[in-house]
Amino acid sequence: MPKLTIKEELADAIKLDGSFVAHAIYYALQKGLVQLDDPSSSLPYPLLDYDIIRKWMDINYLQLCTVKLFKIPVQQNRQALYLAHEENEARAQHYKMYGYRVERIMEAPHEMDTSLYCEETGKHRVIRDMKRKTVEFPCWVGEVGR
Repeated sequence: MPKLTIKEELADAIKLDGSFVAHAIYYALQKGLVQLDDPSSSLPYPLLDYDIIRKWMDINYLQLCTVKLFKIPVQQNRQALYLAHEENEARAQHYKMYGYRVERIMEAPHEMDTSLYCEETGKHRVIRDMKRKTVEFPCWVGEVGR
């Protein structure tokens, strides 16, 4: 397997919503610790300022992961999933789909790699892949049991 460069690693991190890796590489580039053509293995993790990287991630300095996954309870053991930029967009989409307003909504970034079964196609689809193929947000993804 060929070794990736810093540039390729950064591109992968952006493509896969790898916020930490993308911000860490950006920090290292800004500080002159690495160059874009260096091997990705040369990223000097011990020299990185994790407080700054965490702050950048918290404010989404690189504007990554702008579409988020939200969960809204619909029945006792079921939740509707939405891809949206903001919580209020998911709420509005839920109202359109189900006809009632909700107070409780949860952001679920850790579930972006969840696989859902699609009855129409008879195949499993990963939410992150669905996000990449979606043109318009907010978007109803489906329902899941808890």
